Amino acid sequence: MTENGRTLRTLPISGGGPATPRLALCGLAAAAAQVNDTVSARKAIDEAAQYPHVGLFVGEDDLATAWLHVADGKLAAAREVLEAAAASARASGVLSSEAALLTDVARLGGARQAVKRLTELADVCDSAFTRARAGFAGALAANDPPALEGASASFEKMGADLLAAEASAAWKRVGESRKSTAGVNRTAQLAVRCEGARTPGLTTALEPAAALSAREREIAVLTSSGASAQPVAETLSISRRTVENHLYSIYGKLGVSTRAELKKALEATS
Repeated sequence: MTENGRTLRTLPISGGGPATPRLALCGLAAAAAQVNDTVSARKAIDEAAQYPHVGLFVGEDDLATAWLHVADGKLAAAREVLEAAAASARASGVLSSEAALLTDVARLGGARQAVKRLTELADVCDSAFTRARAGFAGALAANDPPALEGASASFEKMGADLLAAEASAAWKRVGESRKSTAGVNRTAQLAVRCEGARTPGLTTALEPAAALSAREREIAVLTSSGASAQPVAETLSISRRTVENHLYSIYGKLGVSTRAELKKALEATS
């Protein structure tokens, strides 16, 4: 199959015979769905159906169907698919697949349902990734800003940028105003690495941060250029106290604390 200039081929494996491209096609479908390319997702799912299931990754091919449901706005249906797939993986003893599937249940609004089993998996699996997944689900279930921040940092270290971005986005939603806005900036930086993914965990967080008023933007631009409060006040014919009050609001809205950070935030929103 050729999709977006990439050709998927059957590859040999050590056990003899060809490895099915089913998982590759399902992975392609899930990725397409996460960027809202439902046409390509459906094509990949249809082609994947021609190949047998892969026993080593029980349930993971159902990620394609689940994420297509998400793209269609059917989150409850997606969770049902994922929960059933996770149960199949558990019955087959494929714990890594079960952890991956339950993580997506948590990402799609089912953290409370998934956290207990993910915590159990973290206790029996010698996997830092599984522990991070369990921590993420627990942080989501508890709306715990510090834990979400920690989960985001852990995922980023592992190269799991999409999960890191979603954890940061959730931190933004439940954190304090200034810290949560800093979370927006961090989420946006991480999302750049995710090749256009627009998952439910990212969508609301990637909306523009609280907009500056026209006066605030004037003051922000002048301040980021190096001007102190008094020259800014004189330029705009307002009092220094007014400038300082506006700056307090500006820094809070943009989640910054220095002029250098202010300049970067303005450049990112321009």
